[in-house]
Amino acid sequence: MDIAELLAGPRRRPVTPGRAGRHEVLTQSLTIAGNAMVTVYHVGDGGIVTMLQADRDSYREDLAEILIDAALTADPAGTTTALVPIAFPLDRAAVTPVGAADMFRRFPEVSAITREVLAVHRSEVIDGELPGGTRPDRVWTREPSPRAAIALLDAWPGGPWHEGVAIVREASALLTRELPGLPSGVRLRVRDAHGHDLTVERRWDRLVGDGIDLPLFTLADTLGPMFLDGSPPPAPLPAGPVPGMLEMTYQTGDRGYAALPLLRPLDECTARLEKQILRHAGNWAVFAGRSGAIVQVRRDDENPVLWLETPDPAASVSRGRLVTMEEAVRMLTILAREDRSAVEELGGLETVRF
Repeated sequence: MDIAELLAGPRRRPVTPGRAGRHEVLTQSLTIAGNAMVTVYHVGDGGIVTMLQADRDSYREDLAEILIDAALTADPAGTTTALVPIAFPLDRAAVTPVGAADMFRRFPEVSAITREVLAVHRSEVIDGELPGGTRPDRVWTREPSPRAAIALLDAWPGGPWHEGVAIVREASALLTRELPGLPSGVRLRVRDAHGHDLTVERRWDRLVGDGIDLPLFTLADTLGPMFLDGSPPPAPLPAGPVPGMLEMTYQTGDRGYAALPLLRPLDECTARLEKQILRHAGNWAVFAGRSGAIVQVRRDDENPVLWLETPDPAASVSRGRLVTMEEAVRMLTILAREDRSAVEELGGLETVRF
């Protein structure tokens, strides 16, 4: 079997001779998940195959030549990813063994001689890990998508990540969703491709730690340059409080729980009352303002109504009563916007010792 027949096997598509600049190559056209792709193979000395792939609309022969040149400078027998600088907006060629990738799983004879070279940006490769998921590296005209390695330093009961386990995330999601979504009391270690290594945590509506003290909802603008081009972390930035936010913990019988306080917008907190807390007897939620004022609710044991109260820890009592949904929403709205408990204004309250 010649090399062309061998390379055609994993994707069941013929390969045809072509050129990428001064290099003779074999090309293959196919569609993956509805996207038209071009795959290029270069057979080097010793029969080592360099494979590269691009979205057909973004494929460029000059970049294909650059990537092949870069791959030829890497160790052909390398078992880890090698990064080679290239003169292109996506400024690194990442040369990696194809290993047991899906397309090669049943073709070990192809896997043994093939390595893939990807066009990536220096902000996208963390400790030798390559971009994954949707594989945006195969769109050669794309903008860089910085990535960061993160690890929880404290337990997060019920959270999406396990303490001490490092994972890689796109910086855009980290800055707009995951850092703002941290519970209070949980520290996160963040490392990027440029060598920044920060330990941070959320304190109300700010991200603090390792010289960082930034408004939580400005992170894309303030920390984005650090992830993209290696700019130093920004100096502490003052800002006024963000209105309409509450810290929330809750427990439900069928919609999970949050044992540590999460910062959430008022509309999400009020929606949770009807959609989750009211569903089952015993469900409860606690909402706190910046000053520490608290309004807490619990589904009544017998009827689909809410008991709402505000605690007085110094006296070991709480004051509350059964409320309508409209009354509960009004109490949370005042707490979020005025940072105070207005439960006493309901009237007709009962005192409960605890």
